[in-house]
Amino acid sequence: MAIAFDAATSAFDTTVSSVTFSHTVTAGGADRAIFVSPQWNDSAPDTVSSITYAAAALTEVSGALVTSDDGFGGQFGASHYRRLAPATGANNVVVTMTGTVTRLVGGANAWTGVH
Repeated sequence: MAIAFDAATSAFDTTVSSVTFSHTVTAGGADRAIFVSPQWNDSAPDTVSSITYAAAALTEVSGALVTSDDGFGGQFGASHYRRLAPATGANNVVVTMTGTVTRLVGGANAWTGVH
């Protein structure tokens, strides 16, 4: 089976410790996966505490925290999480941080034929 894109969604908020948004994984696709990639910045070195989709935990694939003089708080972070065989239909993605961050973006995308 060839790899095929299913859907993408995202959310953005400021001065928060979590962001929640709905994402739909299409039913019927074989070998499904969902990937969630949050990015954030803040003056403190906060990191991702957890990410769930349909109340099921995702696994961290990679992540980085960089200190910079970017004018937005000094710390920039990005992570990538995944879940194989996620629930289908519309469900919430919840990105939870270890503390309150200045800006938090969460992006999710689903694919079929990936495992």
